[in-house]
Amino acid sequence: TNRRVTFEYALMRGINDTPELAEEMAAKLQGILCHVNLIPLNPIPDSPFQPTSDEDTERFAQILRAAGIPATVRLRRGIEINAGCGQLRRAVVGKAKAS
Repeated sequence: TNRRVTFEYALMRGINDTPELAEEMAAKLQGILCHVNLIPLNPIPDSPFQPTSDEDTERFAQILRAAGIPATVRLRRGIEINAGCGQLRRAVVGKAKAS
């Protein structure tokens, strides 16, 4: 269809944020009209999944860009009041389970 596909990729420290995975993603996306939105995971108390550092997030994006894959790092919003993606749900579900 010649339309650009957007991939949303949530980065989690030590799980899917390595340079090797960035290179693998870049190789798989070669020749595809696409854009990758890298989404830094929001910190959630008591979660085994933690955010990737800003440095590692930018390194991941740079690897994609160097391979010709357009990539944007999404901005975190609402994390300071625990209203970011995943945080608010955790707060609501956590309260419901505690009741």
